Amino acid sequence: MTRYFLHLVDGDDVICDPEGSELPSIAAAREQALLSAREILAEAIKIGAQRVPRFVVAVSEGGNEVAVIDMREIFPPGMK
Repeated sequence: MTRYFLHLVDGDDVICDPEGSELPSIAAAREQALLSAREILAEAIKIGAQRVPRFVVAVSEGGNEVAVIDMREIFPPGMK
């Protein structure tokens, strides 16, 4: 398994995932990034946050960007 890190990005601001997670594939890393983006957005709505990160970026332990989730694109098609 490979370790993937899910970083939060908003413009020049980056919050790095210091621990990462062992995942079996790039597809699993992308799915985890999507799930994390949904959880972040749900929590932001609950607490009335004025701002959320723009992207969740999955990066392999080798430093390769394997998935980018744009927070604006995670809503189901009928909810945009």
